[in-house]
Amino acid sequence: MIQKTDWFADSAPRRELFLDREIPGYHHFEAMTHDMAPRFYHRVFREQQTFILLESAPDGHPQALPGHEIGAFLRVNRLLQAEGFSTPKIEAADEENGLVLLQDFGDLTFEKALKTASDEEGGLLYRKATDLLVALRAIPASHLSDLPAFEESLINRGVRRFADWFLPYYLGRSITDEDLAAFQEMMLALQKQLSPVSSGFIHGDFHPANLMILADGSLGILDFQGAMRGPSVYDLTNLLCDARRDVRSEWVKSCQSLYFSDAENGLIDYYNYLSLHFHLRVIGQFIKVAIVSGKTGYLQHLDRLRRYLQQSPVHLFQDYSRKAGLNWDHDLPPLSLDNLKKLIREDAT
Repeated sequence: MIQKTDWFADSAPRRELFLDREIPGYHHFEAMTHDMAPRFYHRVFREQQTFILLESAPDGHPQALPGHEIGAFLRVNRLLQAEGFSTPKIEAADEENGLVLLQDFGDLTFEKALKTASDEEGGLLYRKATDLLVALRAIPASHLSDLPAFEESLINRGVRRFADWFLPYYLGRSITDEDLAAFQEMMLALQKQLSPVSSGFIHGDFHPANLMILADGSLGILDFQGAMRGPSVYDLTNLLCDARRDVRSEWVKSCQSLYFSDAENGLIDYYNYLSLHFHLRVIGQFIKVAIVSGKTGYLQHLDRLRRYLQQSPVHLFQDYSRKAGLNWDHDLPPLSLDNLKKLIREDAT
């Protein structure tokens, strides 16, 4: 039974034992950057070889983040490899201790390549990522039965974070039950307007930092443990309506044309809805992470998210915004995390 609350306080002995067992004679390892989730990455060196060590709180531990389970990472990795996609080979895994030894895909992420790419090269990178999404969309639905449904997912439910965390900040007061109901009714009305689309593979966090450029120029996929089945176009919104960076309008149009060229009817409406859903969830999540975890770096992206919401073509949302007193044409108000903490509802998600 897992008892320790701070799993990482005594991680060194577990890590050393695992590495000694799986790659005896390794020279050393170097810490790599970690992301929003409570997990860490290390590059491990042995002679001319390198590996990546993923270190996380094990599934079921209080520090394990829902949607980032080790078991899900291993299952989705097997699925994608069976379908012919490039994901890191699992060299070894110790799920009980939250350790996975992975193939090293190198250092050239899509994100890093974009920083030095010309306009033409950047556009080609985004088209290559869109081609990958078209291929992922083609995975037969019958192969996805073990994945959770988008409708029941943490991502779908997480859209409420807009009401729980953003609205108190913007309005300068705690939200009422009526405020929450108005937001939820608007989201439900939007869903009812959508025509059904086929259920397909959803990565769930498809953006440049989670794509690797491999030696042969193809793309490798990372951070896929939150995969779902549902409207696959959700991943296109992550790529083209990125919360962390601006994507040139000509790249967006080119990739949309590529993705929708042979898509089923109704998918563009889903794209507009899921873009809005993504931005509503993330603008609330970035504020939540700043308050709960002290990670304030994501707050720099709030104004980009405001602009996305300003430009949303979803009329019901714009009507809701006017009634709720949200003016996306104006700059966001100053943010005091200390003051905002006092305004958050106890049942905030």
